[in-house]
Amino acid sequence: MLKMLLLLVLVALSSVVKADEWQIDHDTSFVRFLINARGTPIHGEISEWTAEIRSDGPDFSMVQISATFDVTSIATTFPLADPILQSALWLDTQGFPEATYISTSFKIERARTLGMLAGQLTLRGQTVRFAARVNWMIENGRLIADIDGTLDRLLFGIGTEASLEMADRMVRISAQITADRH
Repeated sequence: MLKMLLLLVLVALSSVVKADEWQIDHDTSFVRFLINARGTPIHGEISEWTAEIRSDGPDFSMVQISATFDVTSIATTFPLADPILQSALWLDTQGFPEATYISTSFKIERARTLGMLAGQLTLRGQTVRFAARVNWMIENGRLIADIDGTLDRLLFGIGTEASLEMADRMVRISAQITADRH
């Protein structure tokens, strides 16, 4: 009985030991977005954010990601748009200065380095399912992941007063994450 208990403890400990935690390299990582406003593409970036990535196993099928974004740090390529985006009608950065993302699943596709990451994005007090395609590789213990997804801004109450001629409903979100095993 003692041997069986010891074996169970060793199996449990080995599964904990296999988990990899990743340290984000913020100098080479970014989170960006693109929205068309009156037919003109407006690119933006969130400069202040943190993320925790934990994976069990080499294929990332059991990855857990949580991220926090400081939406007050948003800046666009069209500076006149920044105060509008931060206003109460759009992102309401005074009322909701942070957004969060927590992954719920990661489905790997046939190509072992492609997958669909799904989770819950909370933005402007609204929590909505958000999924994004991920293309990643690990080279010399370094993870490089390209993330690409689209969110419906109206589901979050962002810019609901704006006509769709003024700004597209869909916002493209892209990120590149570089991280090292920690």
